[in-house]
Amino acid sequence: MLHEGDYCHFLQQVAPGNNTLPVTHGCQFNLTRPADVFGTDGSNYSVSEVIGEAKLGVRGPADARVMISCRLSPRAQFWFWVSADGHWNIDSVVDVHNPQELVAAQDEEPLRQYVSIGGNLNRVQFKCAAERGSRDVSLALNMNGHQFVSFLAPMPAASTPLTRPATPWFVDVAARLTSPGTLEGTAAAVLLYESE
Repeated sequence: MLHEGDYCHFLQQVAPGNNTLPVTHGCQFNLTRPADVFGTDGSNYSVSEVIGEAKLGVRGPADARVMISCRLSPRAQFWFWVSADGHWNIDSVVDVHNPQELVAAQDEEPLRQYVSIGGNLNRVQFKCAAERGSRDVSLALNMNGHQFVSFLAPMPAASTPLTRPATPWFVDVAARLTSPGTLEGTAAAVLLYESE
């Protein structure tokens, strides 16, 4: 095992109406105002591939989301998320205000039947990998024992060279509320593994 993080240790009070509380190796979110809230344990991993597990659950407006974020700073960021109404996806996040969904609607929709809603936790497995010299990032997502997706995505800022054989990844837990309402979310039991 690579890491068990304490993701909310430094993120108790974000802003009035947007709070996080520590849970075992993760965060419990309570957002009452539209916001993006990220909890990181501050660690980075000098490996080119991170495989992780987490439990994600959310209750609130249909667009309320909880997620795992993989960052290859400053070049790339990807969000693995589930929403309160059972949607899911992987976003490429060059601009946090306009994340781009990488899984087409016709591929995302049939798998919603396996997503737990109503605040129930989903067991999520994810992979982020970027080898030195590659112009692609390998991404994969499994949920509740089902393989959802596995593919290569173009590396944002591909002209920026990787300077080490394994550029450090950062892994965060997060919640996003974009409409009025109350988001109650959990990203817990976050475990990271390395395959190198």
